[in-house]
Amino acid sequence: MAPSHSQGLYDPNDERDACGFGMVAQLDDQPSRSLVDTAISALSRMTHRGGVAADGLTGDGCGLLIRKPDAFLRALAKEAGIAVGERYAAGLVFLPHDAGQAEQCRARLAEELQLAGVSLQGWRVLPTDDSVCGQLAKDTLPRMEQVFVDAGSEQNVDAFALALFLARRRAEQRLRDIADFYVVTLTPHAIGYKGMVLPDKLSTFFPDLQRSDLASSAIVFHQRFS
Repeated sequence: MAPSHSQGLYDPNDERDACGFGMVAQLDDQPSRSLVDTAISALSRMTHRGGVAADGLTGDGCGLLIRKPDAFLRALAKEAGIAVGERYAAGLVFLPHDAGQAEQCRARLAEELQLAGVSLQGWRVLPTDDSVCGQLAKDTLPRMEQVFVDAGSEQNVDAFALALFLARRRAEQRLRDIADFYVVTLTPHAIGYKGMVLPDKLSTFFPDLQRSDLASSAIVFHQRFS
């Protein structure tokens, strides 16, 4: 238990209710499945850092930000019939369930990516298991897809990352009236998985996280506190 008075570098006035987060990384920067398992296990121990709704399953939100698992993402793209080049990125996008609105969002994002000099290569529907979601989460659950894009021929990694950031922000601004559209991650450096489930249910909700070919050298895990 923390002391109730100042002691050394500790000051009780610094105590705040806050999100819980952490990071695990390989010192040799070599991707491994064991690191993914460690991050999932660590996240599952952070349920106490967020709230749980009366349905017992809806959480404040939790997620993993995974340093780009190149072999894994290329395998996903190939399985979905998507060809990606040497410099590419994959992103997680929330979309409306309404087919017309979803297509409007895809088209707008594709247009902004093209204007930024980036080539959209294809979309993959993200497998999910909503049996671990509470009713509140199910009521607001968006359609989840992954987008795969290639860098322009003249773009280095930094220019590619900037182009992706500008494209996603412009698309989000132009589609601000569509509540369910949101680009969770779109960067050449990482891929994200997040949802309003309890931390120990995230890897069940996203079957991708259970795949043996998912390996990374650094992962940030986060339990939101609202």
